[in-house]
Amino acid sequence: MLCITAFAHNSEQFQFDVVVRDSGSVRQQDTATVTVSVLDKNDNAPRFSLPLYRASVPENTARGAVVSTAEELIEAADPDAGKNGVVKYSLEDDGDSKHFSINEESGEVRVAGDLDREKKER
Repeated sequence: MLCITAFAHNSEQFQFDVVVRDSGSVRQQDTATVTVSVLDKNDNAPRFSLPLYRASVPENTARGAVVSTAEELIEAADPDAGKNGVVKYSLEDDGDSKHFSINEESGEVRVAGDLDREKKER
């Protein structure tokens, strides 16, 4: 005979006791605790805190200057646990992205190239 005698869980583990009994005239039994760890599945996409970010910089802004301030910091989060919830930022490889760089861990955007408007319009 096998029966579960206790049950508890949190978001990462399930724990229960299993009792095993024999059918002898003097019944004997033993108990074991089973812990089942639930591994996170990467089933959630990261989400930005805002749908659109805007910043303005003068065209003579020096390379390396920060584009985003603390109030305008690009932020995203992923509700997955552990390494599945770690977000990394990058820029799409289009014509304008070459003028900027982004810190893959913090999301901080910096000027990386010449921002001269007259050169861009040609």
